[in-house]
Amino acid sequence: MPHNEHQLDDFFSAPAPQTAGAPSEREGDPVAARIFWRQRFRLLPKVLSFRERYSIAALALVVIASIALIPVALWRSSTVVGADTGGSFTEGILGEPRFINPVLSYANEVDRDLETLLFSGLLSFDTQGNLIPDLAKTFPEISSDGLNYTVYLKEHALWHDGKPVTADDVLFTIETIQNPDFGSPLRIAWQGVTVEKVNEFAVMFKLKTAYAQFPNTLTVGLIPKHIWQDIRPASFALHDLNTRPVGAGPYRFEKLEKDSVGRISSYTVRAFEDFHAGRPYIDRVTIQFFQSEDALIDAFKRRQIDSIAGISPKAQKEIGSPRRITYADTSIPRYFAVFFNQSRSALIADRNVRLALSHATDRDALITDVLHGKGVSVDRPFVESVLSIPDDVAAPAFDPEKAKAVLTADGWALGNDGIFAKRGTRLSLTLTTSTQPELADVAQRIATQWRTAGVELTVSSLSFVQLQQAIKDRSYDMLLFGVVMSLDPDPFPVWHSSQKREPGANISLYDNQTADAMLERARTTLNPLERASMYHDFQQIVVQDLPAIFLYNAQYTYAMDSRIQGAPLKVIATPAERFAGIREWYINTTRSLK
Repeated sequence: MPHNEHQLDDFFSAPAPQTAGAPSEREGDPVAARIFWRQRFRLLPKVLSFRERYSIAALALVVIASIALIPVALWRSSTVVGADTGGSFTEGILGEPRFINPVLSYANEVDRDLETLLFSGLLSFDTQGNLIPDLAKTFPEISSDGLNYTVYLKEHALWHDGKPVTADDVLFTIETIQNPDFGSPLRIAWQGVTVEKVNEFAVMFKLKTAYAQFPNTLTVGLIPKHIWQDIRPASFALHDLNTRPVGAGPYRFEKLEKDSVGRISSYTVRAFEDFHAGRPYIDRVTIQFFQSEDALIDAFKRRQIDSIAGISPKAQKEIGSPRRITYADTSIPRYFAVFFNQSRSALIADRNVRLALSHATDRDALITDVLHGKGVSVDRPFVESVLSIPDDVAAPAFDPEKAKAVLTADGWALGNDGIFAKRGTRLSLTLTTSTQPELADVAQRIATQWRTAGVELTVSSLSFVQLQQAIKDRSYDMLLFGVVMSLDPDPFPVWHSSQKREPGANISLYDNQTADAMLERARTTLNPLERASMYHDFQQIVVQDLPAIFLYNAQYTYAMDSRIQGAPLKVIATPAERFAGIREWYINTTRSLK
């Protein structure tokens, strides 16, 4: 049959042949009309080319799909995506828990991580680093002389066992911390403070002298009196409640697992349905503990864990940047330094030796080679991002030749082995630090730097438990360690001479009466500008005395699976405070009307 380019038009419009003058058989007959058009459509494939049939079918599918998607589009345009309950994640941490108890946990970062999930204080820090009410209804009422703080508790707050949180729990927690028989590392912070019960849900803290940073101490987690009151001091640190605690935080203990040698290998908490600030979105959080960074990174790469806290720059470089991972960077108010124990070593009691060692230390090289540039140099006892005071302190600059000149002028002579000696004593020192890879690497590089300046350095890397004991006993000549400050810093515990011994944190055993007086005045000065001026004068004395070589403030990086949402790291005072806003973290989502 010859092709007619108008055959499709003819198909729909050409009339059926009929006898002249005869009426159409379809006129007035709907059944006949339907039969007619059905017959016509059956003939349609015969008059269409393959391309025409394909185009019409595709067009029909598009029309049908568009109509079907109209309700979906209307729903999406009138709703927003929001967080929903459910889901879980596993975080990997280097180390292991010992005391998941706010009274005892201060010295162990792992304990503090878990404490943040399980316990609540009267106040807490938000994700911006601001103090906010937690178990307290509002901020404390402060007397005009700054000596009395009255706190009113939320009356609906509950412990994980369903009992109410009351003023008795506040008194019990603080009195336990203050009792030396319980061995709390927080006892120093609560000296000179008494707490009184005003009523069932109100307490008053009375200070002997004004203390500008006192509100920060109210972030300590509370422990329940009805659980702990019958446990004697001798059994306090050994009790099972230190690993299976009852708190009032956003999550409650669910289970723990131990490895073949009895160490806790994983710890699971679940959302507390009756949390006073509202139930967290994420159902469960599991913390998995590792003994080495290599094992930790391997587990993360194998997707056995979903997040890593405080990941080192070296580990981040090894992991790379796959799409599933989000890196959150922030700065914590802390610094790392080499602290000198002058009471133990006659060599470093000599200021000229300490000055030479400071000139022999290349901070910038440590930041570049160990931190891969993720850190800033620190040359004083404050972190600039936390306390804005003039940076006009002239710390000794890196200059190996100047280091040699200082030692030579002090009577030291360079031996054939390249090490300085004086009256038969070689300038050979020992630096104690952690087995943590970053610090161990820094220590070895410092040894190399000092060797160039004629100083022999032996590095002693200790396990966490060994290092804690060494710090407690002050059994080191020099200590490479980090100091964490608060966002409103009080350097008193680290630098005042009254804090030279356990449980004080003066790990350099620094003793200067003028500096002591400045620290005492500063912590009782409520005006922040006046207090900053005093800290400026204090840091000038410290830099001049050289009780430590300040090194750097390392960037804090949190690596997590991208499915974990709502976890911004902006300003945190301690690594544990990355969990400050965990109630708002979420994995599952839902849509709701705008």
